[in-house]
Amino acid sequence: MKVLCTGTSGFFGTAFCEYLHKKYEIVGVDWRPPKEKFSGVRYYRANILHLNGLRKIFEKEHPDRVIHFAAQSHIEKSFSDPIGTYRINVIGTINLLEVAKEMNLQQFIYISSDIVYGKADKYPCKETQSLKPCNLYAASKAACDILVQNFPGIKWAIARPSMSFGPRGNPQEQVVAKFLWNVIHDKPLRFPADRDIIHPTRDINYIGNIIHGLELMIEKDAYGIYNLGSGKETSILELAEKIIEVTGKGEIIFDPNYHYRSEEVGMRTWLDITKAKDELGYQPRINLEEGLKITYDWMCKHLNYWDPLHKRM
Repeated sequence: MKVLCTGTSGFFGTAFCEYLHKKYEIVGVDWRPPKEKFSGVRYYRANILHLNGLRKIFEKEHPDRVIHFAAQSHIEKSFSDPIGTYRINVIGTINLLEVAKEMNLQQFIYISSDIVYGKADKYPCKETQSLKPCNLYAASKAACDILVQNFPGIKWAIARPSMSFGPRGNPQEQVVAKFLWNVIHDKPLRFPADRDIIHPTRDINYIGNIIHGLELMIEKDAYGIYNLGSGKETSILELAEKIIEVTGKGEIIFDPNYHYRSEEVGMRTWLDITKAKDELGYQPRINLEEGLKITYDWMCKHLNYWDPLHKRM
């Protein structure tokens, strides 16, 4: 089976190649060169905004399936560059859908996000719930989600993973990686000083669990939408406490000068994973504590992975 995977220089794409490069013939597409390469993966440096360039790769490789990770995924950047975010996330996805339709592929898997649910009416969130994105990045992901479902001539499936973490997580982009980075470098974990505040929650899932869920979607030739979460809700404060417990290091400081972003106040994410369990046989195999330990050990051994980030933080 040949799988064309976009975003192979990113967190998800790199993990997909690492876990499954021995099982599938993987064709990797990204505009950035990969920090790591895996044997058997053929890497193409290409921009998903360039339709003709994509066509040439598809016509040369003739993949059976596409798994689409590539995205502008920085929430803050979506505020400063909403047009760029829209172009990469929405137009890039349309280009891939167009080529996939021309090639009559067996399956097009779009990697959405739990962020599309926004502040939901009911928890845990089922796949049938309305999408209520509450920032520009989330809106772009929700737009792609709807596009994929309605694009004619596509055999589609959508994965909505929860907040992920694991080796290679960027401390400037991911909460778990940021907390672990601070602990490793003897910096405190800061929270608002208001003890009565309701801390945001997340469904936090180790990257290996999510990749296994995607593997099942491929193997089962899945159609439809699947939540790939842990099925558990954890507050950001509880996460910090678990990190200190797992690592045996760090401290929490309640800082009167620290405040959550406005969109984070009252924010919850918690996914119902019943459908993925029943239809795919999905079950998170690595729990939060185990995943934190694996990630902490990896970060301790790869302190220079994000240089020159080390010099800036």
